Amino acid sequence: MNLPARTVGAMALLDLTVHPWDLARATGPPWTPDTEGLRVLEELVAVMGPAARKAGVFGEPAPMPAGASAFEALPAGTGRDPRWSRPAA
Repeated sequence: MNLPARTVGAMALLDLTVHPWDLARATGPPWTPDTEGLRVLEELVAVMGPAARKAGVFGEPAPMPAGASAFEALPAGTGRDPRWSRPAA
C-alpha cells in the first residue's frame, strides 16, 4: 500500500469499528466501540476522507445530529447516517 504502518493499522481499525456498527444497526443489538481508538480514527477519516470519497470508499459526510456522541461523528464522516436504524418489522 506504500503507506506508513500506523496508517494501515488505523485503516484496519476503522474497518473493525465501523462495519460492526453497520451490522449492529442492521440487526438491532446495541454496539459501542472502545473509545480509546476513536481519536486515531477521527484523524484518519479527516485526512483520508477526501481521497476515500473520490475513490468511492466513503460517501459524502452525513449531517451531525444535535447532541451527537463522539462516536457518531465517525460513521458520519464515512457517509453513514449516525442515527440510522433498521425499519420496524
